[in-house]
Amino acid sequence: MLVNLLTNAARRMPADGTIRLEAARIASLIHVQVLNTSSTLSAADAARIFERFYRADPARSRDMGGSGLGLAIVKQLVEAQGGRVWASRDAGVVIVGFSLPPAD
Repeated sequence: MLVNLLTNAARRMPADGTIRLEAARIASLIHVQVLNTSSTLSAADAARIFERFYRADPARSRDMGGSGLGLAIVKQLVEAQGGRVWASRDAGVVIVGFSLPPAD
């Protein structure tokens, strides 16, 4: 799940961008999020990135890499373990993350 989030962040980041990974235990959940400080992802696209076959970049095709399934699979895996996913854009920073109950 994390590799998928990081790979997607790297694809959307311009050369001068920064990716930051955060993880914390908050209440009874483990929260993991990837922050992309220079992403070109719009707020409208952030709202849809977990949809099956959705590609935020209309110029990308299956031939150019990616099927539009990676984040949908992440969502299914997280939800199957009792967690949730999110994506947002705020002040030029795209945040994509998930939370899971601890495995203890």
